[in-house]
Amino acid sequence: VLECCMLVKQHRQVLDEVYRHYSKRVPLPSKTNAKNMSYGAWLSFLEASGASEFGLAQPDFGLAFALGKEMRIDEFRSWRGMEISFGEFVVAVGAAVRLSGDFTPDFFPDRFADFLEEHVVRALRCCGKAAATLANRVATDATTSKLFALVGEVFERADEDQSGFLTQAEFNFAIRQRATEKAFKEHGFSAEDLRVLFKRVDVDGSGTVTLEELLDGLVKMKRSMSGLDRTIAFLRKAFDEADKDRSGSLSKEEFQTMLSSTAVRSKLEQTGISVQDLDDLWAAVDAHDKDSEEGVSPEEMIAGLLALRSDGSQAARGVNFVHQVFKSADEVTGGTGQISRESVEIAFCTDEVGERISKLQLKVPDWLAIFDVIDINGDGMLTWEELGHGIRAMWDTPDK
Repeated sequence: VLECCMLVKQHRQVLDEVYRHYSKRVPLPSKTNAKNMSYGAWLSFLEASGASEFGLAQPDFGLAFALGKEMRIDEFRSWRGMEISFGEFVVAVGAAVRLSGDFTPDFFPDRFADFLEEHVVRALRCCGKAAATLANRVATDATTSKLFALVGEVFERADEDQSGFLTQAEFNFAIRQRATEKAFKEHGFSAEDLRVLFKRVDVDGSGTVTLEELLDGLVKMKRSMSGLDRTIAFLRKAFDEADKDRSGSLSKEEFQTMLSSTAVRSKLEQTGISVQDLDDLWAAVDAHDKDSEEGVSPEEMIAGLLALRSDGSQAARGVNFVHQVFKSADEVTGGTGQISRESVEIAFCTDEVGERISKLQLKVPDWLAIFDVIDINGDGMLTWEELGHGIRAMWDTPDK
């Protein structure tokens, strides 16, 4: 339901114009200024939209109209029974999608989106040049400018000590204000989206961000989330269902159980993440788990998903995989956040690690040689920050 509501909101202007044009095009008898859509106008709309090509059988044109119509037993002296309001029209469009082809609840929003984006828009293009222009119109830069202005205003208010950066607590307090939350929602961002943004921007885990970092992160997030709104809503719901103990986080095992769902895998494939990438997905999600608490939160899951989609480079995936190996080795030795040369040899110098890195088409490091180079103070221990920095430098500049 949430995904479908998001779709209606996203396509509201197109739906409004289609409803208005076709209501005027085929009015009921004696109605010269029709405000409601007649049954004839509904049939005209379906023909123009190519609903039959979508899979809606001709006999079901009328059934979809009837399913959308609110029945009123006291309406028997007017033409109201042969008209639908805008709200009823939206329901009727949903009914048309439901009656088209095989029905699977998990994928209904995707079918609904396909019909809105292709067939409803096609019907609008049949309504004249101005309507066709609307159908092809895209968002302008003015929207982004207004969003930037809003972020700057919120940042300035929240930065009471004028330090030039915000802590997680300051940021969360600012976005919880009703007026602020409402303003961001008008731009398509929820409070949860903004918490994800903070985690993505805070790459060093310091717990603080600057205005420039927020604006840059917002642009990247907006680009990454293009076409992902419905998938993210679906994954939030899947996360909630997988969180059986209502702890607000998922362990690796719970996360992998969630990913075993056919519906979840199909949703991920729509974002460009294949079944073969699922191991990389957990690594990317875990890489955004900076609160030192066991498991990952919904915000960390979404941050990892967006990171994998926007920066799915082999080097980035390789670093995430090495991080997983490091964490496993650290847990074996007591979870101190450091591992010894011996631990590196045991955990990293294996065929499994070498094959995984080779599969990513990356050079397999000489782990012990890297250890000796990075261990500058000679204490025989490495942190993830040290090892991660070295590995990134090597894979980001492979020819050096």
